[in-house]
Amino acid sequence: MLHDLEQEDYKGLRVDDEFDRAARYLASRWAFKEAMVKASGNTSLFYPGMYLMKPTPAGKPIPTIEGEKNTRILYDELKVSSIHASLSHEDHFAVAFVLFETLM
Repeated sequence: MLHDLEQEDYKGLRVDDEFDRAARYLASRWAFKEAMVKASGNTSLFYPGMYLMKPTPAGKPIPTIEGEKNTRILYDELKVSSIHASLSHEDHFAVAFVLFETLM
């Protein structure tokens, strides 16, 4: 349930035989998507339509939302104006934190 860009990033890691890094990548992206669902309180969010863009390797993750369903839930129903995310992983663990800002 990855976005096309996430799939490409993952394939690039696997080609380099960086299996640990690839596993951490998958775990952190899944944690982000789960954190989005928990923060929204809506299990109907479409996972491939939520992904993180990073402009630089050390850059702040930029949550990106695509698709009519996700846009309706997050922006129309919940009135989200900004989404902030933080990811962390170490050894066999990954965690993500998501914060929604609203104009309400």
